[in-house]
Amino acid sequence: MFKNKLGFTLVELIMVLALGSIVIGLSLPSFKNLFQANNDELVLVQLLQAAEFSRQEALMNDQSVIMHVEKSAVEIIKNDKIIRRLKLPHVTGSLQWRKRGERNPKSSINIKFTSNDSEDATIWLAQKSKIKWSLIINTEGRVRIIK
Repeated sequence: MFKNKLGFTLVELIMVLALGSIVIGLSLPSFKNLFQANNDELVLVQLLQAAEFSRQEALMNDQSVIMHVEKSAVEIIKNDKIIRRLKLPHVTGSLQWRKRGERNPKSSINIKFTSNDSEDATIWLAQKSKIKWSLIINTEGRVRIIK
């Protein structure tokens, strides 16, 4: 008499689950690195957008706008009021900044934009004593990225 084999045995299912969990376990570290690299790029994009927004606000309203940068957030300040606040995601390295002429990085920085000019500043992300990217703001308020 024939037996119809319509399914899988319990041993076969356990073997497939075991192999699947091994493959997933081996690929998790690479996914973590991928997500962290995306966070690092997201910080760069948010800082770039904040600088461009600050410059546009200063030009449109003919007023001074301050971009205040900290490790966890960027605030755009006009007339002593915060008009925009961006929370920065956690980065793998250290986010650092300084103004032109300063030697050591500071814990926070205020970059002033006016309708005519801005203050020179550099913001960079350092990982394992290497600079991953730099965001440079010149006296005209123009922003340049160096990777």
